[in-house]
Amino acid sequence: SSISTGHVLGDEKPDFEAGLMEYGTEGVYKMVPVKSYIKAGLHPSLESTYWNTFDDKGRARSGFFWLSKAITRKDETYHRVWNPGEALTRQEALWAVTLWPAEQLAEEKELGSIEVGKQADLVIIDKDYLTVPEDDIGKIQVLLTMVGGKVVNEVKGGI
Repeated sequence: SSISTGHVLGDEKPDFEAGLMEYGTEGVYKMVPVKSYIKAGLHPSLESTYWNTFDDKGRARSGFFWLSKAITRKDETYHRVWNPGEALTRQEALWAVTLWPAEQLAEEKELGSIEVGKQADLVIIDKDYLTVPEDDIGKIQVLLTMVGGKVVNEVKGGI
């Protein structure tokens, strides 16, 4: 299964308010039950939604912004935590954007983790994902992207 946290927790005020009006607070609270899927033995993949959304400095939000919503479960309008029992750990969220999507594509022998014999698809980021404060995960920026061992994108002056 593929899940997006963006349509509930990442939207700006007009969209979020519309969701509250349509589904009610209780309905929004129950949305995106990712942890329940994992407890049921599933390996959901998190969509790293790249809608044209920007932070308060006018920069495009990175995939880490959307990843952070699965971990913090905070909305962008009120910064309320919605159903914290469904929050993922950082490790689960990392698996949900790397190894588990590769499993769903039946390509886990080639993709999804950094191992000898697998394709060298990876990113270099500006902060340590495992130790940065939870509220800063969404601010992580990608400095370099490699696909198949070749650099396909690099932020000038970033590395």
